[in-house]
Order: sequence, then C-alpha cells, then structure tokens
Amino acid sequence: MARTTKQQQARETLGRHVLARRTALGMSQQQLAERAHMVRRTVGSVERGDWQGATLHESTKYNLEAALGWVVGACDAVMRGEEPALSTSPRPTVNVDNDDLVFVYRALNNADPELLRRVRLVIEAARTDSD
Repeated sequence: MARTTKQQQARETLGRHVLARRTALGMSQQQLAERAHMVRRTVGSVERGDWQGATLHESTKYNLEAALGWVVGACDAVMRGEEPALSTSPRPTVNVDNDDLVFVYRALNNADPELLRRVRLVIEAARTDSD
C-alpha cells in the first residue's frame, strides 16, 4: 500500500528533525546508532523518512528520543507537526531483542488480568512522570 503525501511529509519532517538534532549534538550516524541500539542503516532510513512498515517500532522511537535528548513521545509529536521537546533529565536507551519481546508477550499472555491492570497503571505513571 502506497503512503499518502501527508504520511510521507510527516516521515520526512521527522527525518529532518532527527538529522538536525544529531548534527547539533555533533554525532555521526554511526554514533547515534550505537547510542540508540540500532544499526546505522536504520538511522539513515529515519533521516530520509524512508523506513519499512507503517510506522517506527516503539522501541526504535524510544531509543532515538533518549539518544537525542528528547522527551518520550517526541517522535510522534514531530510527525503530528509539533516541535520535539527536550528532556530535562537523561534516560537510558533500552536494548530490546526479539527474545525479550517473545518473553514479554508470553508472560503477558498468561498473566492475571489484575496484574495486567497494575502493569498498565505503572506504565502510565512512568510516562506521566517523564513528561
């Protein structure tokens, strides 16, 4: 399915912001990739607004935001036409691989509904605290 002009413009806008911030921080694509736990090719794809899939994976956005010193949700904000907000406190990036995702999926799939509700509350509280 082809992307609409609006979707492509949002991707390209994000790419320009990532490139500008990376450059302002004096980082190469490789340095940003290492800091964000991804390959350089992914950084290049983001900067060009030319990645596979409908959207970036949540872990990719999270790690880019952390590596660039942006708040959680900045990538989505940029794609909505907003400016990326800088974080007031540094946060670590996370190196998540497929085994981690399978583990979490299986654990949540078998979890008690009350536990899932509590996990959701903790995540929402953490997001609120980080904003």
